[in-house]
Amino acid sequence: MSGNQGIRIIVISFLFVLNFFPGRCSAQMIDSIRLSFHQKAQFVIAFDSRNSFIGDNLADILGAKLGVEFGSKFSVGLSAHLMNEADSHFYKTFTVLSPDNTPVVVQAHLQLFYIAYYAEFVFHSSQYWKFSVPLQLGFGESNYLYSYNFLEKVNDRHLIITYEPIIAGEYKLIQWLSLTGEIGYRFLLIKNPAVPENFNSPTFSIGISIAYLELYKLFVRH
Repeated sequence: MSGNQGIRIIVISFLFVLNFFPGRCSAQMIDSIRLSFHQKAQFVIAFDSRNSFIGDNLADILGAKLGVEFGSKFSVGLSAHLMNEADSHFYKTFTVLSPDNTPVVVQAHLQLFYIAYYAEFVFHSSQYWKFSVPLQLGFGESNYLYSYNFLEKVNDRHLIITYEPIIAGEYKLIQWLSLTGEIGYRFLLIKNPAVPENFNSPTFSIGISIAYLELYKLFVRH
């Protein structure tokens, strides 16, 4: 799938979400997005990690994103995500042969990785507050990894596709530092049939955001 196709899917998703807004509100949102493409664009670099549940266990999904923001109103780009292995409580056993052909049972842990196309619309912005609606469509894989006899082996590798609508808020402390929070939901559109855990889950995060480009302008350019 090309980058243009991914961005097109995200835009279609936004149009789908707009169906749930009153007519005047959705029309204003479409006009804002259209006008934002004629305003100044700048790069966006940010960490994009969040908490979620896999099955009944809390799982930390690490992430980072790189995109382009148009007029501080609408942004698109790519984000990369992987499950924090330190928080992995998901295991599966496999039987392998030892060097002398004796069956040995090994324990493998679950891995999750995906790259997502994202788009984000800012529906409220003031001097200190900003609220937005990010959407993500991710493509990646889940698998089980085990180590035996100084070798690592991946088993049960399979494509996954995720879809994540999110509501995000931000409070600006200073020009380049903000408090952030978000809540959303992860839908697994295509799952790994070899992984029994349920990946559909609420997602949430609370943290800080550093505007690295603002920091660069403040300390380097001056």
